[in-house]
Amino acid sequence: MSEENLLSIAGLLSFFLGTISLYIVYRSNHLKWNEKSAGYILAWIFLSKSIAYPCDAYVLQITDGATNFVSPWEYFYALSNLTNMLFMPLCFALSLVFPVSVIRTGRQLKIAVLVFVLLVVHRVMVFVSVGASPLELIGLEYILTTIIWTSNYVHFKIKNLHEPNKGHGRIANLSALLLMLHTGFNWFIWVGVFARSDYFYFEDVRMGLDASGSFSEYFWLLSLTISICGRYAFSLHHSVFST
Repeated sequence: MSEENLLSIAGLLSFFLGTISLYIVYRSNHLKWNEKSAGYILAWIFLSKSIAYPCDAYVLQITDGATNFVSPWEYFYALSNLTNMLFMPLCFALSLVFPVSVIRTGRQLKIAVLVFVLLVVHRVMVFVSVGASPLELIGLEYILTTIIWTSNYVHFKIKNLHEPNKGHGRIANLSALLLMLHTGFNWFIWVGVFARSDYFYFEDVRMGLDASGSFSEYFWLLSLTISICGRYAFSLHHSVFST
């Protein structure tokens, strides 16, 4: 199956997951405030991806795999970028409320919402005014989100070793699942370290369609490094204390 077809299917699945998640969270009155917020954020993450995936598929199709640029590829490429500008701050917002709420007060929540809105507006203004540019800071949230979820995973896994508790294990497992949602599909890139492949050292997160990729790729690879080092740190701690 071609990459375009896979992206189209992913878009349909994301739309289904997003709409069903919105309905389930809306009907669930027993959830805590942070769990309900996380449900809504996750639903909009899926819905944003349901737009980005078909756009990426169409760009690849009409440009013949990003080798022959014909109109109107620019419109769909820009639309995909705009949805990703929403997707990345949403992931960061999710990490602030789930599985452990970093935001504790109403004032902190207002500050977080303000930062979220300003970041989205900043990216849209940069993209519209100067085009794809490192000034967009694409990938910055990936580092922050990865730090939060990796820290949660390592902290509660280690805590569960010394003080076995269902709650600790649940938080650690949820953090690992969210990391998998966040960067898991890119963990396989690390096979390239051992195979000495170019796709690890020269990851192209912008499909080669602009010259701003190097800054984005740095953020991407740094966030992947943090997530993998965090899991390795726990494995090392577990092996030391279990001997």
